[in-house]
Amino acid sequence: MSNHIQDRNMIEPSVPHGTEPLHQLDSEHTDRNTLPPIQATQGSDQYLHDTDSTNAAPVAPQPEHIASAPEWVKERSDTSAPESDNEWLEYKITSIPPPDLSGIYLKAERMILQQQANQSANKKNSTEIPLSVTTAPNESSIQWPPGQTGRLAKFLFENSYSPVPEVAITAALGLLAGVCGRAYRTYTGKDLALYLILVARSGIGKDGIHEGIPDLIELSGIPAAKYFVRGTDYVSGEALHKELLTAPGFLNLLGEFGRKLKRMANPSDTPMQQLRTLITNAFGKRYLEGKVYSNSEKNVLGVDWPALSLLGETTPGSFLECLTPDMMADGFMSRFLVVSYDGGRPMPNPSRSTSLSNEDLDSWRALVYQAVKYQSPINTPPPCIVCASDDAREKLDSFERDCIENLNATEDEFERQVWSRAHLKAMKVACILAVSDTYLHPKIGIEHVAWALNLIRQDIEVFRSRNQSGDVGISDDTRERKLVTFMRDYIRQPPPPSYKIPSGMREACIVPRGYLQTKTSSLPAFANHKLGAKRAMDDALHSMRDNGFIMEVKNTVLSENYNFHGKAYRILKLPD
Repeated sequence: MSNHIQDRNMIEPSVPHGTEPLHQLDSEHTDRNTLPPIQATQGSDQYLHDTDSTNAAPVAPQPEHIASAPEWVKERSDTSAPESDNEWLEYKITSIPPPDLSGIYLKAERMILQQQANQSANKKNSTEIPLSVTTAPNESSIQWPPGQTGRLAKFLFENSYSPVPEVAITAALGLLAGVCGRAYRTYTGKDLALYLILVARSGIGKDGIHEGIPDLIELSGIPAAKYFVRGTDYVSGEALHKELLTAPGFLNLLGEFGRKLKRMANPSDTPMQQLRTLITNAFGKRYLEGKVYSNSEKNVLGVDWPALSLLGETTPGSFLECLTPDMMADGFMSRFLVVSYDGGRPMPNPSRSTSLSNEDLDSWRALVYQAVKYQSPINTPPPCIVCASDDAREKLDSFERDCIENLNATEDEFERQVWSRAHLKAMKVACILAVSDTYLHPKIGIEHVAWALNLIRQDIEVFRSRNQSGDVGISDDTRERKLVTFMRDYIRQPPPPSYKIPSGMREACIVPRGYLQTKTSSLPAFANHKLGAKRAMDDALHSMRDNGFIMEVKNTVLSENYNFHGKAYRILKLPD
């Protein structure tokens, strides 16, 4: 028996290039007092110490840098300190390279946009809800939208029995997309229709969507406004196609959308495949073809700008299970803007009598009255174009360039779909916010772009993190990524005592098979495997062992060293 298997304190062997050393997994939990002292480098702040200080002397530049230093530095290559502050300042300006601040710029961009948005709102001296306000009983990941959209969302929030900001904001966006989708265009020539999915656990109050939206429609006081929102369950693409040809431009409310997504992911479900195809094609479509039958009296003419909007809600498990490679490959899922809520159920709201202000109510009614003119499939007025301020347009153009660069930088189809329509969705959201504020002459401001980009970036980040952790899909690769996530968490933080991990096993990077089985047994990627969760996990572990990520520990070692009598694996390395 080899010595490295018997040594229970052995954490890991040498790690090849491109893998993550196990001793680095706990780096974020390390006490900073135990870290080694930082060595002074050419760019260190020690160069900036006052030469009059009696406690520390400046550190001279290293020999390899002397060639590019000023003459006085070359003359003092014996490490002696300069004689004046001016000499040090000259060296700092001419020889020390500037730090790379690109990472800081990327992290600061969102903060800058938020500040600009709040400043713009304050200049208007209005009652707009500041972007930094959060009134949810659970901490919200989304800030209130600016302007009229924010006030509509807050109205829905305060009149909900289980108030959740994500639910209210998603409902407000969906309603505005259904109302404004056909009447307005982006300055790039696209409609304002949106496909939205709210992903949250059961019982948190997602039904607030189906209660709040009809209330706002009724408040408009316009009878025809009811056609902007339809709760019809279209059982096929043919049924939805006919509806769009006769009554284009509406929001379709979908309860438990995850179940329908599951059917769409099944290639043998022909009606749902037709519905999926129509939904894919209708997004941003300039013209929807008509229908021709053998009986010419039943023929239906095509329609310009169908402007279909969708708003569905589902649970995380149902939604993530449907994100198969096939669903991503044709761009179906990339058309959806996903809003996630990971919090719990809020306390009930006993007082639900909040009203819109007279000004907001008048503005809402005027917007609906304007949009009703575009409900007919023919003979509608020319659409209103939403323009943008120079700074808002520059931010949107910059985001589009970022999306293109990220899309071209990867071959992962999941990753590509994340970026493929991110700019278009940001553009539509910003336009909706602008229309809600000024429906006659809408203009995108920096506050609209700031909020829209934050929303889209959260959508991107949530999807990417889910994909990387193995939560997306049901493929073999998905199962392996999920096991890697569980193993990484196992090394970083001790599992709860209920798992009964013998002392010393985690320190030696040995993970029991039973621990992994408990963690994976209820996950769709494992539980729905055609041969069962046990076989799915065994196949994934076998693949990881063949790839050199883990090795099975002999029973004698487990029994003698840890008094453990099951199967366990030593973690050798973890992929990025």
